Amino acid sequence: MSFSLGGLSFEYVAMDSARGGNATVEVFLLDGSLHIHSLRCVVAYDVESRRSTEDSQLEAAYTFTTRSCGVRFLLLSERQKSQIKNFILEHTRGSVS
Repeated sequence: MSFSLGGLSFEYVAMDSARGGNATVEVFLLDGSLHIHSLRCVVAYDVESRRSTEDSQLEAAYTFTTRSCGVRFLLLSERQKSQIKNFILEHTRGSVS
């Protein structure tokens, strides 16, 4: 995952075909230390990254792929900007400009 004030890139498991256009995403950590609600964004790219089903029995039962997606944030609130900046400062080696 890559995360900045401008947007987000990540990988996900897709069970069906990808969709483009505008979206709203939630960003959260499983331990509950971060939850940024309703980030409005536009999909910049959404491409298949690699095959996820290596087991032939699993592949016969399900069809899914791993995809790479990048989104650009639209009109962040001051609270959302603050949450993103704090995440970057506390959980990465990056800086916020």
